[in-house]
Amino acid sequence: GQAASSLGSDGSGYGLAKALKHSVTCIVPALVQLKVKAHPFAKASGVRTEAKVTALIDGKEAASDTGEVQITAYGISGIPVFQISRFIALGLHQKKRSEVLLDLLPEYSEDEVYRLLVKMGDKRDDLTAKGWLTGIFNQKLVPRILEMAGVRIQTRVSELRKSQLQAVAKKCKRIILPIQDTNGFENAQVCAGGVRTKEVCPRTMESLRTKGVYITGELLDVDGICGGFNLQWAWATGCIAGKASVMRKKK
Repeated sequence: GQAASSLGSDGSGYGLAKALKHSVTCIVPALVQLKVKAHPFAKASGVRTEAKVTALIDGKEAASDTGEVQITAYGISGIPVFQISRFIALGLHQKKRSEVLLDLLPEYSEDEVYRLLVKMGDKRDDLTAKGWLTGIFNQKLVPRILEMAGVRIQTRVSELRKSQLQAVAKKCKRIILPIQDTNGFENAQVCAGGVRTKEVCPRTMESLRTKGVYITGELLDVDGICGGFNLQWAWATGCIAGKASVMRKKK
């Protein structure tokens, strides 16, 4: 395979498969961090926050997941980001507009967020916008959210117009992050893409193009989400191929 080059992977298996008359789909990093273009949260590096992330390819939803997102200096990381990264990586490879929609309060609708913010600011005349959101979000995220909503951090909440309150509520629910790249094969846990599964016998993992050759794990066009599924795929296909090759020799 090609993921995690520090462990010895160099992608040479794909070249070998091609030499043995196999077709190989495009190979992209998967279960990997994403680099954000003009990253609005760069100064909040190290913060972890619950959020829903959605992969948008040319404006269309490709995948989504919810969990703890980690903000980094270059972009975003964390399990939910890993889960959608293969779709972003493929979109980038195909030169399509690849973005992540970040929902910082996925358990609430936009209208519920608006009503919550109004209630929190009610009858608190000296409360600033910064203090208003602190407690809902990490203090490093607050200035960025307000900035994107067009609200100054020292503005009193009592002075905010309804349109500004709505802008903040909307930004809590919808932040578009343009993705410029993944964090590369060297940081990816697995690869997406590989030898087409229709070119391998599913009962033995033997190549249907070259007898006596078995293709397993990372080299096949199969990748799963976080949770040990990719490891299990490697073990299971390796076990099947090993047993099948022994039986073949006995015939």
